[in-house]
Amino acid sequence: IIGITPILFSLSSCSSLKKTNSDHQTEIKQYMNKVCLSSEGKGRLQSKAGKHLFRFEAELDSNAQSWQMALQLPLHGERMMSLTWDHLGVTKIKGSFYAQVINALNKEKNSKEQKLLLRRFLSFLAYVAKLKKELIQNPAMKITCSGNSCVASGESFIWYQSGSQKLIKQKINDRFDLVLKGISDVSGYFQKLSFIVENTRESFSGPNPLELHLFLASCDSIK
Repeated sequence: IIGITPILFSLSSCSSLKKTNSDHQTEIKQYMNKVCLSSEGKGRLQSKAGKHLFRFEAELDSNAQSWQMALQLPLHGERMMSLTWDHLGVTKIKGSFYAQVINALNKEKNSKEQKLLLRRFLSFLAYVAKLKKELIQNPAMKITCSGNSCVASGESFIWYQSGSQKLIKQKINDRFDLVLKGISDVSGYFQKLSFIVENTRESFSGPNPLELHLFLASCDSIK
């Protein structure tokens, strides 16, 4: 089990759209309403250590501060991953799938950086789950924005808009951003959720260091 303390970021606006704090708060809540974390479907995890394809069942626990996922991997069988957090937002990560990915990254040349990115990435997933759960429990919860830099559930993020695309972003450092991207909400929820460690350098043309894509076949509408 690894404890991770979330870092608060001071983030600048990434959009020229001039909207009020109330506008952003409404948009973010509408967006998060479509993020379904109690679901099942297929998934793909891409990292420096390779690509994992799997089927999954995920649940945002209504009785605890946790998001759990059971994954069925070809040739490996079932693997588990659990993200839990406390009232301070400290994330704990455990499960056989996490251990498997860590073992694979240990074989990479820059394994230390890759493992740090993985842990920060999973902490971001836990933050999204925490924000989702708090909005379920308290739909009137306040989200404060200055420009496109917003604060909710104890952490800062960027509410990024480009045309019809809307994203939630957090900055890791001058090289990497964390991104939540919801795609295709024709059923009232995003049928694809992408969690990405995005390389922000303009000169970079290779794959991002870490991407998790969830393709939802069904959703528990209340979660």
